[in-house]
Parts: sequence; structure tokens; C-alpha cells
Amino acid sequence: MQKNRILASLLSLIMMVAAAISAEAQQSSSSGSSAGTEPKPAGATSPGSVVLGSGQDENAAPGSSPVGPVDPYSGKLKEVGTGLPLFGTSTTPLRWGDFSISRFEYVGLHSDSELNGANTHTTSDISLFRTGLMFDHTFWKSRIVLQYLPQLAIFQGQVHANANSNNTFTVGTNFALTPRLSLTVQDAFVQARENQLIPENFMATNWAAGAVSQNSFLNTNGDFLSNTASATLQYAFSPRTSFAVSPSYSYARMNSSSTSPQFDTDGQVYQVTVSVSHALTPYRRVGIAESYSYARQFSVTAIDARYSTTTLFYSEQLSPSWWVSGNAGASYQSNSNIAGLGGWAFSGGGSLTGSISRIVGLSVAYTRGVAFNNYISIRQSDRLDGTIGLHLGPRVMWNNGGGYFRETGANPRTSGKYATSGFSYNLFGNISCFAAYSHVFQTSNTQQLVSGKQNIVEFGVRWQPSILLPR
Repeated sequence: MQKNRILASLLSLIMMVAAAISAEAQQSSSSGSSAGTEPKPAGATSPGSVVLGSGQDENAAPGSSPVGPVDPYSGKLKEVGTGLPLFGTSTTPLRWGDFSISRFEYVGLHSDSELNGANTHTTSDISLFRTGLMFDHTFWKSRIVLQYLPQLAIFQGQVHANANSNNTFTVGTNFALTPRLSLTVQDAFVQARENQLIPENFMATNWAAGAVSQNSFLNTNGDFLSNTASATLQYAFSPRTSFAVSPSYSYARMNSSSTSPQFDTDGQVYQVTVSVSHALTPYRRVGIAESYSYARQFSVTAIDARYSTTTLFYSEQLSPSWWVSGNAGASYQSNSNIAGLGGWAFSGGGSLTGSISRIVGLSVAYTRGVAFNNYISIRQSDRLDGTIGLHLGPRVMWNNGGGYFRETGANPRTSGKYATSGFSYNLFGNISCFAAYSHVFQTSNTQQLVSGKQNIVEFGVRWQPSILLPR
């Protein structure tokens, strides 16, 4: 019975991919390309002078790439699974009105873990079948987007549907209330089980738009659940100057697995940010932001902390294929019962993203703040990531990256680091195969995370049409 269910799942996936390929081929044969007639973006010297990332179209029109500096407080809708801004929508042929299927993929994961102080290895193998579902509707110059990544996991010979596997769901709506006033509301839900870490998502990069997203990579010791709701109300005083208010609420909960010592931890972060930004030129933006946040962690006892932060930020598109952004300021922390923490501290971050011709793409990002990185803590943390992508040929992409994370304050504190390398090869059309290896090492001061090292091998096949960027 178990084998029959697995074979049925494989057969269903193959049939769906075959149908997608057939539909895509029919669409391609019945419609011509007008990419060559699109104008270049302002300031561009050569069309397509970027290294392409996952899901980016090599034949995309020059004018289809977003131009301008990255605004960290604009409240852009996020792409499910990567956390990158949702600049456009999939060109998938599997579309029925506002509903579409954006991708199919099979991912095989082999993990080899060793705990600190232990001489034994723990290995696990997981097979994932995932698809991307999207509902994207535009009305009265407003937009509502629902995204979901359902998956079927095969682990230890058992087939798990979404109820017993990872879940990722986002919903976002952008309302154009007036020509100057807009409201963006978003909610993101993540449920992590069985430590299904995907190396390619540790740091996601869109080299065509200068956007990066630093995602979780720490290895949990149980089941982690989080939900973040946010809103951004933005008003344009003029074409160059805007004002934004951004409240948000994050909730997280960690439960121990059946094989671990029992524990139960939850946490909340309430935050509101007020910002004013001004565009000095179409490619350079500066501003100031003031934020206040309250973080609470509860396990056996409650621990809370309050942060008041003032930062100056700067963002610029240096060239058609290079972006830089940064923010720096001071944060004052008042806490209730954490020894050694409190007072004034540096707060800031920044990123540099760009490409050299169509061959090499580089990206570096640093942040300091309070975030639930697969576990619950009210401490501030430092996070540094870097990646380099090499376009070795028309079909081959080689991505390499690494990252470092640590909590601020005195020991004991949690820290971690990773290194990853992977290849992707375009078989034909929008179908590609991929393989990656990553090494993760972490030291934890909480039961929520394990301490030790983990080696992850990822491989699979993916069908993912390109993203149609706004013109």
C-alpha cells in the first residue's frame, strides 16, 4: 500500500509536468516575441547585462527590469518561499483567470548530523514534491496576492501531506487609496518540521533587481511555527518625498519533538516604524526612520525587552546592474531580567548586489536586529551573508555562498555559520536539474536548537517559468 501511494504520487507529478510542457510549447508556437522592440531602461548601456538567477528570463526585454534604488520601507509584496520582493508574476501557461500554478519540483535531501560531544552520526533522507500556487487579482489599481507552497514529503518510509510537513503561505494586498496614498497589508505563515532546510534559500538573491533576502538556516530541535502580520501606510508628499508608517506583529512557537526533552516556548514581537524618505535623483534615495519594538519570550518564565531605534538610510542604483543600500543608527534597549544586556548599541545593516557582464553576480548583506531565525529569542543578533553566481554557459549556473550569525551580548549565546555550493543545468524550456552541498555548524544556548554540525546534499528537478517583470 505504501509503495502504491508513492508510485501514484510520482506518476501524478510526471503527468502534471508533461501537461505543463505541452501547454507551454503550444503557447510558444502560437505567439511571437516582441522583446526586441522594448525600450531600454533609463541609464542602461547594454540590454540584459545581469547574471540571471532562478526563474529569470534570459530573453526578457531590457525594459522589463525594475529600475531605481531599493526602498527598505516601501512595503513591497513578498514572494513566498524566498522572501524576495514580488516584482511581477509568473509567465506560466497553467493559468486560469487569476489563479495559476507557477512551478513543480522534486527535491531530494540527504542530511548527516553530528551533535557536539557525540561520536555518532545521524542521517536522514527526505523526498519532497512541491508546487507553487498563486491567486493574483488586480482591481481599481489595487492588487491582492495569495501564495501557497503545498508539498508532499516522504520521510522514513512514510508519506506526509502538508498537515505533517512544512507549510508556507503568504497573503498580501496593495490598495491604491488615492493617487498619493497607498496601503500594503501582508501576512506570512511558516511551519517548519523535520528540519527541511533548502540550501539555495539560505540567502535568496534577485540580481536583476538588486534585492536580497536573508532566510533561516539554523537547525531546530523540534517543530517551529511563526506568523508575521504587517501593514505599511505610505503617503507621497511629492514625487520625490514620501512618509510611511509600518506596524507589524510576529508570533512564534517552538515545540520539542517526541525524541527530545520536552519543552515549549513562544514569543511575540510588536513593532512600529515611522520613516521619511527623499529621492535626491531617480537613482539615489536617503531617509530617516524611527522604530519602537517590544519583544517577549516565554518558556518557564517570561523575559521581555524594549528597543527604541533611530537610523539613517541610503540606497542607490549605481549602474544598470549594481545596487547598494545601507542604514546606520543607534538602538536603546531596556530589559526586565536579562543580565548583561541593555543600554545603547549600534543598529544597522546594508547590502551590495550586482553583476559583471552576464558572467559573474555578487551579493553581500549584513543586518543587526531582533528576528526569529528558526528559534525564539529577544536578543539582538548580527547576520552576514555573501554569495557569488557564475554563469558558466547558456545552460549552467554555479552558485556559492556562506553566512555567519551570532547573538549579541555575553556568553552563553547562539551562533552559527554555513557554506554552500550548487549547480543548476537547464535541460530544455523551463525545466532544469540542480544539485547543491552545504555545511552548517552551530552552537546553541537554548533547547530550541541543536549544537553541532550538519552536512546537507540537495538534488532535484524543477519546472519554473520565468517571471514577468512590470514595464
